Amino acid sequence: MKTFNEKLYNESKRELSKKSEFLGYYYSPTLTVLKQFLKSLKNKKILEIGYKDALFLDYLKDKGANVYGIDTNPEKTNKSLIKANIEKLSPKFLKENKNKFHAIIERITLSRLYEENYYLETGKHRFKNKDKILSNIYKLLKPNGVLVLQDDRGSIFTESQFKKFKLKKIMKEIPVIFKDKKGKNLGWNVLVVYKR
Repeated sequence: MKTFNEKLYNESKRELSKKSEFLGYYYSPTLTVLKQFLKSLKNKKILEIGYKDALFLDYLKDKGANVYGIDTNPEKTNKSLIKANIEKLSPKFLKENKNKFHAIIERITLSRLYEENYYLETGKHRFKNKDKILSNIYKLLKPNGVLVLQDDRGSIFTESQFKKFKLKKIMKEIPVIFKDKKGKNLGWNVLVVYKR
């Protein structure tokens, strides 16, 4: 099992900060893992679940990656950035994109859509079937593709669910604390990586 590369993390943070402070603070752990496990971004097919405004995908595209995004409430759409729900992907979409992605990334989207406060307020989860979500992710990933989960609430999935879909943990959970240039705490995430 690999460990998180701190040196690569600091390089990724500096690199992304040149593009935007938001990217530098919050996406540098994800970029670190992509560089660590994919080696090169060039010509890699990368899907972000919950891309919203596609800032990070735009950055990856500039680095030569083929980027795609799905979001239930996107700010922009095009042929590779679509309005969709990871739980309810159409059979056509799944067939056209089967075994396509070298990496699928998710940053705080799934737990926010499954969060307990929403359940307490409404009596239902925004996502209903976590197994369906993992099943769809598995179908979209290439063999040996990586799933990068970065979340401030931990994973909504259990280890037995990952095992059920033959997703093997290749990097243990690591807490990442975000601080601004003055050292002020901006929050934290837990980062974990699985491989198909």
